[in-house]
Amino acid sequence: MKKILMLVAVICLPLIVYFQYATYRQYSPPAAFTHQVSDSVDLEYHDPAVVAAYYRKSVEMGTFGRNAWKESQVDVRTDQPATSPGRELVQAYQSMQAEVLELEARLRRSFRMKAKGMDNSAIKKWESPDVPSVAWASLLRDKPFLGPQDQGKNVFVLQQKLKVLGYDIPVDGYFAVQTEEAIKAFQEKSGIYPTGRADDLTLERLFEPS
Repeated sequence: MKKILMLVAVICLPLIVYFQYATYRQYSPPAAFTHQVSDSVDLEYHDPAVVAAYYRKSVEMGTFGRNAWKESQVDVRTDQPATSPGRELVQAYQSMQAEVLELEARLRRSFRMKAKGMDNSAIKKWESPDVPSVAWASLLRDKPFLGPQDQGKNVFVLQQKLKVLGYDIPVDGYFAVQTEEAIKAFQEKSGIYPTGRADDLTLERLFEPS
């Protein structure tokens, strides 16, 4: 009887250890998945909804990352897995992350502008979507197009024009995901192949007289 009990213990012990480890691993994500909220953002921004969205989406992004690990054992911070649903979870996380970073960039810019003496009224006016008539070619200069990673005044003017046309995007001077998607939507609407890049043909259509 004693030998039988020892045999059962030898067989069961590894299983017990395995299931305990699996449970520990499931409920112990490899990272906190918490976005480090910047201390250089404007908490008194002229549009409180933007501040609220920044904090809310930062929390939602962390919760999504932890749940993806808990429920599917997918670390959404890593390179895109080759199979679904891991790939879909990573893509969803990256989309959430892009939104958070775009909101953060907007609030950080306002923070810097206030440090230079501007107030909410001046910043709001600077971000106004009222776009004067511009020569679209001047936005390109020596570049073949405006696209991801571009930033500055020319991107800001491009975003203003898209905003006037009804595209709900941040007007912050950073050519990020939402700007790229708006360009693609405009290109499809205009019969242009949707590259997401603002090339000469796209800008010509975008700024042509209505």
